Amino acid sequence: MNVLIIEDEENLARQLKDLLSEIDPSINVVSVLGSIESALSFIPMVDNVNLMLVDIYLSDGLSFEIFNKIDIRVPVIFCTAYDQYALKAFELDSVDYLLKPIKKIDLERGIDKYKRLFLSKAGNSNHLPELSDKIQRIYEKLNHEKTYQKNFLLPYKDRLVPVGVDDISYFQADYGMVKCVSKDGQLFPIDQSLDSIEEIIDPILFYRVNRQFVIKREAIIDVEYYFNGRLFLNINPKPKDNIIISKAKATDFKQWMNKV
Repeated sequence: MNVLIIEDEENLARQLKDLLSEIDPSINVVSVLGSIESALSFIPMVDNVNLMLVDIYLSDGLSFEIFNKIDIRVPVIFCTAYDQYALKAFELDSVDYLLKPIKKIDLERGIDKYKRLFLSKAGNSNHLPELSDKIQRIYEKLNHEKTYQKNFLLPYKDRLVPVGVDDISYFQADYGMVKCVSKDGQLFPIDQSLDSIEEIIDPILFYRVNRQFVIKREAIIDVEYYFNGRLFLNINPKPKDNIIISKAKATDFKQWMNKV
């Protein structure tokens, strides 16, 4: 069985490979891709993939974009941090999910489901429903059911203070510590990773521009063209570090900025 992993977190991708090997040593990981762009380039070039493990949030956007642009007719197991209520959307014949952090027993369940539903069909993909329609329904349901965090209780001096998302300009990872920066420039340490913060805040309001920054739309003053197709962000309040958006992510960022 050939498996394709689409996951931008190196540690998690490595964990998935190790768990797959433990569950079934005959499983062959064809490749590990870390972005929508790489998936769109790689997938049309191969025809030997039997199963895909796909993270929902990738470095350059939501992985649903892959299915909107390519007709994929192999089973998919999504890796996600969405809550159980929204995950009812994944109860489909050809789609399953793994809830982060990934556990061996859950991955084994997904692999068993794949073998039960698909291996008995001798590799015939004609029995697979049109995935693009199912992905769209999942996307719509997740957008409908998902609620986002409105407030954070953060340490300030010798107490905890509530900070609403309306007052937040950006989150920054800085030398192993994540801090929340308010509109008036106050810094609050926050005991969460940028990955976990990204999962609980509204993606219409906030955007993960790179590994270091999650920026609020309202904080952006303007965008400058930078070297080699990259973008330079000017935001308020101004951080000490420059905010650079890679060439691979520039198009997605501009699309996000143009959304209502």
